Amino acid sequence: MKDTKRGFEALQQASVGLQAMRKCNLPDQYKVRCLQFMLIPKLSWPFLVYDISTSIVESIEAKINRFTRAWLGVPPGLTDVAMYYRKAKLRLPEVNSSRVQVPKS
Repeated sequence: MKDTKRGFEALQQASVGLQAMRKCNLPDQYKVRCLQFMLIPKLSWPFLVYDISTSIVESIEAKINRFTRAWLGVPPGLTDVAMYYRKAKLRLPEVNSSRVQVPKS
């Protein structure tokens, strides 16, 4: 099987996984946790093994960002730096297993 086909399989797997999480009856913060600890590790294996094109990786990233922003309730104008940069002055709250906590500076 060619690497391009593996890339499209990873894109399909990401779409199916995100749609399944969207439809499940969990609070949005738990959907983000499922994404972080279940779907992203599952998707990372093909990226390590196969030569997947950058355009497919960027489309998967765009899908994940769209769902993550909706689940976190952040405004559409929020940059990716604000979402993913760990040393920023203003960070997103960290999700604990029982409640949401604001990180300490």
